[in-house]
Amino acid sequence: MTGVREPAGSQPFVVHVRGTLAAIEDRGRRMTTGAGMTVAKTARRLALFGLLVVGGCVSAPFPPLPSCPAGQEAHRTAQLFFGRNVGDAPAVSEADFRRFVDEVLTPKFPDGLTVLDGGGQWRGEENRMIREASKVVMIVLPKGRDVSGRLEAVRNAYKSRFHQDSVLLVTQASCVSF
Repeated sequence: MTGVREPAGSQPFVVHVRGTLAAIEDRGRRMTTGAGMTVAKTARRLALFGLLVVGGCVSAPFPPLPSCPAGQEAHRTAQLFFGRNVGDAPAVSEADFRRFVDEVLTPKFPDGLTVLDGGGQWRGEENRMIREASKVVMIVLPKGRDVSGRLEAVRNAYKSRFHQDSVLLVTQASCVSF
């Protein structure tokens, strides 16, 4: 970010977005833009402006569930994207992932989930294209129960067990029928 001054050796600030609310965490530092405004304050203003323009006034951490057609019910869904490489080499085998599903995912989401094979790509260092096999897990989230903590526990367990930098999480409101 141009014009940002940050103390030496510190980590960049983190922007968390859940539903339509955004929160800024600057981990106890004061970072300032060239105009003297803190980066956190600038980011908060930009996030609020964007939310007001796109989503109207915000009063809840998640947007309301949609009105669904007859025969379908409103739920939240989650998609988790698990990379299978460690470094540049494939490292998480089918058996390793199945064991992770059995030991971590299923106990956290016993009502069911779907596992799909996937492939991801992104630009890495020196603008080099990186491709990686992945697993995509889709979950219809249970109503009325705190699932955020369970989703984070799954992500953290995978990152720790398989030495991953991240696990992508996408949540959305959906209409479902079983």
